[in-house]
Amino acid sequence: MLFASFAAFDLKAQVESDKTEVSAQPVGTPVKPEELPDAVKTTLAGEKFSGWEIETAFLVREEEMEYFRINLVNEEAKQTVKIDREGKIL
Repeated sequence: MLFASFAAFDLKAQVESDKTEVSAQPVGTPVKPEELPDAVKTTLAGEKFSGWEIETAFLVREEEMEYFRINLVNEEAKQTVKIDREGKIL
């Protein structure tokens, strides 16, 4: 009986250690790049994002906050930027 308890505990410990932590990004509604607000497009057209292209864009609503999560790519890297409707980088 004691062996069964240890076996069950060991199995639970193994299952717990096999879990991988997933970073939870807020779910957003897909947005086509051409449908982004003009202020967001202006920010993305600036020098800071020169050479970057929009891969995907999402409208994200979190509690009282709303912003666009935009995944950008260039020849060498990827980055994600959050921009509000007024074009301010968050």
